[in-house]
Amino acid sequence: QSGELWWSEPFDAADLKVQAPKLVALIAADKGEVQPDEWLQWSIAPEQVMAGEPLFFGLRPTHDKGVMLRGGTTMPGFPYLELELQ
Repeated sequence: QSGELWWSEPFDAADLKVQAPKLVALIAADKGEVQPDEWLQWSIAPEQVMAGEPLFFGLRPTHDKGVMLRGGTTMPGFPYLELELQ
């Protein structure tokens, strides 16, 4: 399962060692089952993104399979977020 994409409260790396940030507003619903190494794409309304302002996202599992992300000790390494502005 892809999980749901949410706006979250602001956080930094130290915060994530203590607890997950609070989820504020749903951006996109679960996309259903995802295959290993499959890329996911969500669209965000342009008016929700402001130049020079930080973005804070959270993924919420929607199934007991959870959301499996790559980590620093897995290949090919940490997951990353790519933003494409149109």
